[in-house]
Amino acid sequence: MSTPQQTSFKNDTNTTVTPISGANTSDTNPKQGYEQTLTQLTFSDNSTTMAGGKSGTLNLPADMPIVNLLVSQPSILFPVMSTSVGPDYEATGGWPKPLTPVKIPSNQTTAMTQALTFRQNIMAAPSSKLATDFQNALTQAQQAKTADDMISQMNDFFQSQDSYKLVTYPDYTAIQSYLQAFAQMWVQKNSASGNNSGATYYVYSAPDASQKGAKSIGTIQASRRSDAPANASLTDSLSGYTITLKSSDDSTVNLSFEDGAFSDGGPIQLSATYGYAGRFNGKVSDVQLWPILVGTIQSKQVIAIPLSPESDWSKFWSNLTFSKVFGYFMEAMGLWMALDFLKTKLSSKKETLEKDKAENKGSDPTDKQVQDAETQANTTAENEAQTNSSQGQEISGDSSFDVPTTESAMNEAVNNTRTASQDSLNSIAEDNTNGAINQTGETLEEIGKIETTPALEKAGSQLNDAGEPMQAEPPDISTATTNITEANQNLSIATDELGNQISEEQKQQLEDQIKANEEAAEDAKDQDEESEDAGKGEDPEGEGDLPKFEDF
Repeated sequence: MSTPQQTSFKNDTNTTVTPISGANTSDTNPKQGYEQTLTQLTFSDNSTTMAGGKSGTLNLPADMPIVNLLVSQPSILFPVMSTSVGPDYEATGGWPKPLTPVKIPSNQTTAMTQALTFRQNIMAAPSSKLATDFQNALTQAQQAKTADDMISQMNDFFQSQDSYKLVTYPDYTAIQSYLQAFAQMWVQKNSASGNNSGATYYVYSAPDASQKGAKSIGTIQASRRSDAPANASLTDSLSGYTITLKSSDDSTVNLSFEDGAFSDGGPIQLSATYGYAGRFNGKVSDVQLWPILVGTIQSKQVIAIPLSPESDWSKFWSNLTFSKVFGYFMEAMGLWMALDFLKTKLSSKKETLEKDKAENKGSDPTDKQVQDAETQANTTAENEAQTNSSQGQEISGDSSFDVPTTESAMNEAVNNTRTASQDSLNSIAEDNTNGAINQTGETLEEIGKIETTPALEKAGSQLNDAGEPMQAEPPDISTATTNITEANQNLSIATDELGNQISEEQKQQLEDQIKANEEAAEDAKDQDEESEDAGKGEDPEGEGDLPKFEDF
């Protein structure tokens, strides 16, 4: 048996960690980070974990000149740090060199939570300026001729972002691959208490013809298995959970998780992604990042979100609106898959150049080695793009779904995604405006049954004025919502004019209705204004309602 390599290991965080190595079965395997073949490593005392503030000696495979080290939380394998361990070229003496020491900075857990939020925003808004700047950074870094220069350029990008200054490129790769490889972040309950119970997604499809409101067709429930080990298994992509789709007819199907998607291996294909809460609850100022599932069940387009039907979140949504929102998420998926293509291309070249430098005993790769690394990186990334395109076709139900891989195709995808985002928000705003008109009309009718007052007549005229601009192409939502608001102000006056003709309880009910009408109109107006920003790529940056790192 060959003697393992060893290097020093220091954990300056307050988090217990476990060391894992990642490796690919071939040079053209596109897998990165946690998507690679994972092997549990040990320390010199044969333990597999190290507490925060401790140090020791790490055992590494004897036959690997460069080890892709994933330092993780043992309970759920959430990444703490990702790094390459290889020859320490700065060490004195001849060859062979000792291995680079591993030191986890005290602020590394903060860096990793920043990396998570960055990835969530990229998935929620892959056509935003943040995402396109990231795309450009990945493309430019690909031109570098050494692994160090690649990493340096990408780290410069993150340091230029106020919210992500601590993030490094290996941090991002670790987070991206973790979300693809393990279900944990998609199924744990979103609780600041660190509660490890499972999440519930409510599954919706488009409403039936002539009806309003997305149709509830079941739930997806994640349940922690009673036999799940305290420390996560490297081979359990479900992270110790059972994931069950329960349809409205009470039939159940267990789902598996692979490559960032939940599936039954057949007609159920759901991509795990993120979206802003405001796209669903109508409050565009709500930029909380929600985990959502989008795809097909029995060829039917579905969206699953952590919001129950009782909330009435979609009571005005039409069949067309649901289709447009679904279409936006499919465009977004293709675009963030394109970013993953660029990431894979860069990471593949980086890993090859690291190995070349080790073989050159510390000298930079030759021009031929650089060219060979680029050729191999192109092949590796293309393999991933083809795999992702096939997966996207299954998820979307669209045989033409294709991950863009050229600069021109990516730029076109950015424009298409911005247009899809704008169209979906416009459609939501239109539905909400018509809904507010209908609601206000119902309140007006209710008051009119009691007495017709001057304020009520004025409100009726303003309601008619609200309906007319909605017939324009495109609808004039701003004018319509202004008239709705003014109509409801007069309804409030009319309610007061009723005096003793209604009880205090009836008056309160009418006031509550009027308030709801005004809120619906205001939400529609906000959605309409937000759609213009989305069309320009000015999507807001959101923050996940997530536990602190230590609570993961």
